[in-house]
Amino acid sequence: MIEIVLVASIWSVALAARYARWAPPALRNMSRGLGKEHAVLVLLLMTTHSRTVRAGAESALSNPFDAVVLARAGFALAAFVIIVPLFVSSARLGRAARGRWYGLLAFGLYIFVGYLSVLYSSAPLVTAGKVFELGILFMLLWVIAARPDGQSAAKRSIGFVLYLEGTLLAVAIVGFFLVPEVFADFQSRRGFAFRETMVSPFRDSNGFSSLGALLTAFGVAMYFTHRSSARASRWLGLAVMGTVGIVLASGRQGVISWLVSLAVLTLVFRRELFFLVILPLSAFLAMTRSQDLLDILSRNQVEGSLTTLTGRTVFWELAWKAFNRQPITGYG
Repeated sequence: MIEIVLVASIWSVALAARYARWAPPALRNMSRGLGKEHAVLVLLLMTTHSRTVRAGAESALSNPFDAVVLARAGFALAAFVIIVPLFVSSARLGRAARGRWYGLLAFGLYIFVGYLSVLYSSAPLVTAGKVFELGILFMLLWVIAARPDGQSAAKRSIGFVLYLEGTLLAVAIVGFFLVPEVFADFQSRRGFAFRETMVSPFRDSNGFSSLGALLTAFGVAMYFTHRSSARASRWLGLAVMGTVGIVLASGRQGVISWLVSLAVLTLVFRRELFFLVILPLSAFLAMTRSQDLLDILSRNQVEGSLTTLTGRTVFWELAWKAFNRQPITGYG
């Protein structure tokens, strides 16, 4: 339960801080007219952080009614109660056809198959819970898309999610230096810049690394498109914070995502910067610091673990064979 309490406490402070005098207008107005929709977002995000470490469905089914599972169910039910009236008032199939919401309709079809798969799932309780949460997310996306200001509401909702998740990364970065017994792992593997890697009760190092890459990409993209505005420095600061998070978390996934996203963004928005600076610098580092780069990517793992991407390629091969056996209905 500690992860739930920590996330709820951090986000309570973050949400209250939006109305402080020093808060920028964009932050204060982020949820204007979207109070219920963003409440559902908070509850759905809480379900992703209210999880315990489990080996698989068998472990979950062995104790399906522990405190964390019940808390997660409570968050999902509260979100369901809030979103259903909003969805019922805007659920018109013709509107989706006119608006060409093909992606959203495909997502709805996927969820429908998911509901059917509960009937033949080997762990129906686990499947039903996840599909229920995805159904709430589908209704939320529909409600936002159906608004007259749907595009603006979607952008503000994306910013809202990144703001909440960014506060967790910021707390972990500060905690890494001030409370290392909680936010630093001295046992698993050596970090890129320090002996320890950044962790927390509510997210592991790989999760922080991926989140850091996402925030960096978003911050750089916004910086390139808002360089002339007063907010440009804030977006640059967000990118710096995301990069620091990647370094402290020391995850390969975040590093690769960071490299690819920066290369693509500079190529799209600042082509001369890409060809005159990024590309030559990358080639120089590859030639002069190849061993350091290999150490970062390998994390001192044995060759077999590295060539299979820590077992991922084995999972992918098995998953592909399973997909070929039942490509439409899956296994629940």
